[in-house]
Amino acid sequence: MIRTTLTCIAIFLAAAIVLPAWAQDGANAAAKKDAVAAMGTWLAEMDSGDYAKSWSDASSSFQKAVTSDKWVSMSQAVRAPLGKLISREEVSASYDESIQDPSGKMIPGPYVIAQFKTSFENMKYAVETVSFDKIDGTWREAGYLIRPGN
Repeated sequence: MIRTTLTCIAIFLAAAIVLPAWAQDGANAAAKKDAVAAMGTWLAEMDSGDYAKSWSDASSSFQKAVTSDKWVSMSQAVRAPLGKLISREEVSASYDESIQDPSGKMIPGPYVIAQFKTSFENMKYAVETVSFDKIDGTWREAGYLIRPGN
């Protein structure tokens, strides 16, 4: 009887610990899915050369860091030589409640950072890293990096 009671208590305690973690994992998975979908829309703007719209659809923190004119200029210089998009495949996506800026300061989120294996007409292998933060219930671009891949 005591052994059965102890077993039941152990199972209950394990469930009390594990179930909230599973629920949080589910919430994080939903957030990642929503953010990656928003990334797809934003990346389509970049792919079509609508750099001004990609800037206006970005987060306010991104807009404070770079002007629209500068973003359009930088994007044209980087993206135009790559040619048309051939393919893009999500490699990873991670959810974080905060991220660290280059100075070491923690910036509250939430954030989703995803990497994509991408192929363009003039660059067969590229890796795109896209960061989105959620502001007023909407996922918005907060950072973009493209580099040659392998």
